[in-house]
Order: sequence, then C-alpha cells, then structure tokens
Amino acid sequence: MFRRAYIVSLLLVALSSFRCGEGEEAEVVEKVDPRIEQVFSATRIVLDSGSSHENVYTGEELQTFLNGFQPDSFHYDPTHVRLVSDCRGGTVTIGSESYLLSLCRLNQGDNRRVLSVGMGTDVLRFVEKER
Repeated sequence: MFRRAYIVSLLLVALSSFRCGEGEEAEVVEKVDPRIEQVFSATRIVLDSGSSHENVYTGEELQTFLNGFQPDSFHYDPTHVRLVSDCRGGTVTIGSESYLLSLCRLNQGDNRRVLSVGMGTDVLRFVEKER
C-alpha cells in the first residue's frame, strides 16, 4: 500500500508541475562560445604563409573578410561530415596568440567556404554567409 501511494504521489507532483508550466513560454537560453567573439576580434589573418599566393588581412579588410562568415551550425560527428576542397592553411592572430586555420570550399550545395580555427583541443568552424 505504501509503495502504491508513493507512486501516485510522484505522478501527481509530475502532473502538477507540467500543468503549472503549460501556459508559459519556455525561455530558450543559447550558449554562445566566447571564443567565437575572439575570432571575430582577430587582428591579423595570414593565408598560404610564405607562398607566392600569401594573403595578409588586417584592419578594415580583415573585418570585411570576417563579417562574411557566421558560426557553422552543422553538427560534425563520425557519421556526419562535409567534403571540402581547395583548402588554404594559415594563421589567425588574436591578441598576442596565434592559432592555425584553414579556409576550404564546400564540395556540396552552393560551394560556400568554411573557415576552421584550431583553438586548444577544439576546432571552431565558420561558414560563409549565403550570398
């Protein structure tokens, strides 16, 4: 008898909790990785360092370049990958730190570019905004 009353009590608590929140809109809290802002505050990007095709972006040119990208919402995992080509390596300078990056072109869809920045043990990915 005690066990049955305990289960019924739990069900009533769960039901009343559900009913109390039913009319309220759920507030979605989106966590934004602070490193995304760091990348957008970069002071220098060098692509193809040391080659005859080296490109250095600083100042307004760098901000224009970075403003053409947005955080990538694609969820990479062992069964979900993107095929890329035409990759260019380089570095991005943020404050006094320098991080490796790659700029590649997507092989599917609208052929946008993907900017990947290695920060610590993670890779932050940005995709070119749709034109």
